[in-house]
Amino acid sequence: KIYNIPQKDVSVSLIVPVYNQFDNTSIFLSSLGKTIPETLEVIIINNNSEFKTKNFLIQYAKMNSAVKVVNNEENIGFPKAINQGIRIARGKYIFVANNDVILPSGWLENMIEHAERNPQIGLVGPISNKVSGVQKIKEIPYSTEDELFDFMERVSETNKGKYIEFP
Repeated sequence: KIYNIPQKDVSVSLIVPVYNQFDNTSIFLSSLGKTIPETLEVIIINNNSEFKTKNFLIQYAKMNSAVKVVNNEENIGFPKAINQGIRIARGKYIFVANNDVILPSGWLENMIEHAERNPQIGLVGPISNKVSGVQKIKEIPYSTEDELFDFMERVSETNKGKYIEFP
């Protein structure tokens, strides 16, 4: 069953697969809730999470018309969940996020700015402290949530307009 099917025009679809991880999911949605623009639809693919997470997602969607929750009867895995979300996405841009990330302010605008820089660009990804390869931030100088948000703001400002081409 899909909860919430907004009819407004959207320019961005954010697909988030979820399998349990209630604490991570609620933190992610809290950070997202501070940054949802009018033209964003959020598609949460719930891979048969336990009751606490499933119920939380249903209630979250009922309180936010930009959010759709698709409840799967089984855990179909990350790749299939992403494809399931893509099939119902209506945005010009499709973003994929794990449910264990915290989104800084300006994340969406920065990603779109990079995507629109050149029509040859097909995929844009953020820098992060929890990835591998060239986009990994190696030094993490924070230990509290307030320090985290200050750090994210500094990193965003320092790297504004910068990019690394990745084959």
